[in-house]
Amino acid sequence: MARTTSTLVQAILLRDYDSRNSPSLTPFITSASVIVDRMVTCAALSGITFSDDELLEIEGWVAAYRYTHNNPVYSSKSTDGRSASFLREDSKNPYKLGALELDPSGCLNSLLDPKRKIQPGFSWLGKTESEQINYTERQ
Repeated sequence: MARTTSTLVQAILLRDYDSRNSPSLTPFITSASVIVDRMVTCAALSGITFSDDELLEIEGWVAAYRYTHNNPVYSSKSTDGRSASFLREDSKNPYKLGALELDPSGCLNSLLDPKRKIQPGFSWLGKTESEQINYTERQ
């Protein structure tokens, strides 16, 4: 269940929100809620808890960050010259940085990292070292 509201996310986005077309922020809030729920689960493993107010704020910033995937943030803009350039580096996104600053666990950083890779692992299914038979002693 989402903690934040469209009004809060619009207040965070300020001029970066497309008020002319007024797109719905619901899909971004929904995905932010899922991400924040995962962050809470991850942080709980380290013994870190969050207040409801903290989660509301983090979810608002994550929703704003998710919105900028659809409507990129301007790095520079001129009105009369009709020129614009967009912020392409995800690591400099102000909404991502704002959300990360609110998370002391570091879990949010790993969840929002686009280069995050699943690390393969393995388990030894053979005998323990004390139960193993030396190659030269085998028949």
